[in-house]
Amino acid sequence: MTSRSDSARLRDRFTRGRLTLVGTALVLAVGGWFVTRYVDVDAIVATAAAADPALLAVAVVAYALSWPIRGRRYGDVLAAMSTRLRTGFLTAAVFASQTANLIVPARAGDGVRAYLLKRKRDVPYPTGVASLAVERAFDLVAIATLGALALGALAAGDRSVDTTGGVTPLAAAAGLAAVAVALGVATVAFARSDRR
Repeated sequence: MTSRSDSARLRDRFTRGRLTLVGTALVLAVGGWFVTRYVDVDAIVATAAAADPALLAVAVVAYALSWPIRGRRYGDVLAAMSTRLRTGFLTAAVFASQTANLIVPARAGDGVRAYLLKRKRDVPYPTGVASLAVERAFDLVAIATLGALALGALAAGDRSVDTTGGVTPLAAAAGLAAVAVALGVATVAFARSDRR
């Protein structure tokens, strides 16, 4: 009788909301500890202080606006898998997984998104993981495209770039871009095929 009342009292004291709040605070504390230990905070502050405030404000606004766009893009990926969810929830899920990626190595924080989809919207884990794989393929294509555009702008512009010993990194970057584009194209082609 006593053990049952004790467990009920513990359940009342440690509700899901409280545990979520404590877990979030713990993740933020660990992240703050890592930042202060491994990142040169003074250099970051000095760089931000020396930056053009107008450009910095534009960058902050662009970054803030990118979150709902990410949620919408993820919704489009899930819609192709016959799962339609609201952009607000998906934006929050993307934000949570990206925040976890700041602490968990090898982008393993993306598992948080699959967990949230399963827990809050009853989306099966295979669908959540497959949607993450497709999104990563799109990320690779986007990064390769941006890199190619930047390389083209540098090559066509009048700015000179120090290329001392730069042939090997340039070749490696071009090779990685080609592989990323090939993987992206293959993923899209495979997703559009009739194979399971």
